[in-house]
Amino acid sequence: LIEITENYPVQTKILVENILAIGHFENPNITNRLYSFFQDSTLKAVIEEVRTQYGNMDDINNELSSTFMRLKALLPEIKIPVVYTQVGALNQSIIVCDGLIGICLDKYLGAKFPLYEKYYPEDQRKTMERSMIVPDCILFYLLSCYPQMDDVSDRNLHKSKIQWIVNKVTSRNIFVNDGVLYIEEYMKRHKELSITELLNETEMQ
Repeated sequence: LIEITENYPVQTKILVENILAIGHFENPNITNRLYSFFQDSTLKAVIEEVRTQYGNMDDINNELSSTFMRLKALLPEIKIPVVYTQVGALNQSIIVCDGLIGICLDKYLGAKFPLYEKYYPEDQRKTMERSMIVPDCILFYLLSCYPQMDDVSDRNLHKSKIQWIVNKVTSRNIFVNDGVLYIEEYMKRHKELSITELLNETEMQ
């Protein structure tokens, strides 16, 4: 733990203060607090499952690289983030902060993971799969780069745009809803529109 806090100070600070909420990173006893936190028997079982399922992440690394390349081609102004993984406290999936994306692998252990069946509804468990890591990374990163509007209707439309972009850059129909279908039809009618222009478009007819 000392090595982690020294070599990855920003990531550890986010974990300690934003995800686990166990105190301030600068606290001299924070390493002991981290150690004590992860001694919980439930978390130990989660950590062991993470090690089993994610001992090899080449597929995710490759998909992240190719997906961000496609995203960069569509949105040249976007910065490619640094992506890292961690184990949280089963309360967050993707953390975006200061050009970093933290993937909480404890939220992607599969819909049939026994602990999930105890605490999460079926609809939510369907999204807690390995296959959702890359789409979730793109979704939350885009939402952080292009914040949603204040107005509810504008906010819903903006979210649909982001979801449509995620579908496009992942080449998968992850999000299928009326809003995304509306954006799909809109872009078919406005082929000249860039993705940046779409995100900034306020009056869509």
